[in-house]
Amino acid sequence: MKLSTDSRKTLNTVLNKHGLRSTQQREQVYFTLLNRNDHPTAETIYKRSKEMMPAISLATVYNCLDTLVDCGLARQVKLRA
Repeated sequence: MKLSTDSRKTLNTVLNKHGLRSTQQREQVYFTLLNRNDHPTAETIYKRSKEMMPAISLATVYNCLDTLVDCGLARQVKLRA
């Protein structure tokens, strides 16, 4: 996993504005989102992230996604059943 310089700067700037810091897990989840043009589920993001970061947990992915959504770096898509 390697975020581009611009993507890393964006992530750090936005997280800092919200009083948060960048972590390897947040960077991995953000990287996973940026590298595809689909609308993956949290479980799909977990599977993709786990390939690059085997120790990441599903709970961590959910927490990272919540943070990215709260900071405006990602949007949650709700599907109707």
